[in-house]
Amino acid sequence: MSDVPTLHYASTSVTSPSRRGQGSLSAAATLIFPGLGHLFARNRRAALFWLGAYGGLTVLVLLCLGASSLVPALLVLFPLQMLTMIASLVASYIAGRRSTQYVVPRVWLRYLLAIALIVGGILGAPGLLISEAVRDWIVEGFWMPTASMAPSIIPGDRFLVHKRHVPKRGDLIAFVPPHDRSTRFVFRAIGVPGDRVVLAGSGLFVNDQRVEPQPGTGPYQDTDSHGGKIYGPGCGHEIKLGADEYYVLGDNSPIAADSRYYYQGSPGHQPGAIAASDVVGVATWRYWPPSRWGRLR
Repeated sequence: MSDVPTLHYASTSVTSPSRRGQGSLSAAATLIFPGLGHLFARNRRAALFWLGAYGGLTVLVLLCLGASSLVPALLVLFPLQMLTMIASLVASYIAGRRSTQYVVPRVWLRYLLAIALIVGGILGAPGLLISEAVRDWIVEGFWMPTASMAPSIIPGDRFLVHKRHVPKRGDLIAFVPPHDRSTRFVFRAIGVPGDRVVLAGSGLFVNDQRVEPQPGTGPYQDTDSHGGKIYGPGCGHEIKLGADEYYVLGDNSPIAADSRYYYQGSPGHQPGAIAASDVVGVATWRYWPPSRWGRLR
């Protein structure tokens, strides 16, 4: 019997690179901004969709924050924005898990980069930078610790202060008080630049016209909580405001530490006067607690 030659075949196998960590990396990138995670998954169409959806909602939120009349729309926009972020996170995780195009080839490097993105998202995400810019230049939330503006604003109320509004007579304004430059007060602007203001007994007169307090408040008076006479600015004698000065009173007149007690006004200004440069903005909306939600007047 002749020998039959034996054929030997080289065995080759192909192993697909591991997809581990790709979902986590895509989701972590989404924390920086929706759409970025889909770019890591090499899905440009989805990236543009989520970027447009979240970016468009962000623009609408900023527009509504900047215009006090549109603030109620935030009751719808904020939840939509949050849901869009959550949906984008889930979608980017799934896209990353399914992708066969590997932006970062090594598994350990994917997890390391994901951790770095999460830390970066917490410490310096564009959303946080935008919120800081909004707080500094457009609108800021404040909390009321005292009853000096009750019942308009009571202790525990949280409210928005719009910083691009020019205060009008009767507006509630937040400002830096002359005696404590490290804090912020909120009172009603009774006198605006050019006004003549005087408190006589329980009567308030602006430009020789009697001014009645808001319903349920007042009366504005020149006596303290113990009935003692206040001899401060505008009490019993007229104060003429300059071109950049305001005169403020609290709605809860007996306990309000307002212009009547500012024997030294804002730096460089007359007693009782709040400089326009010390005005932080106009208090517009009370947003907490929910039972007291409403526009401030």
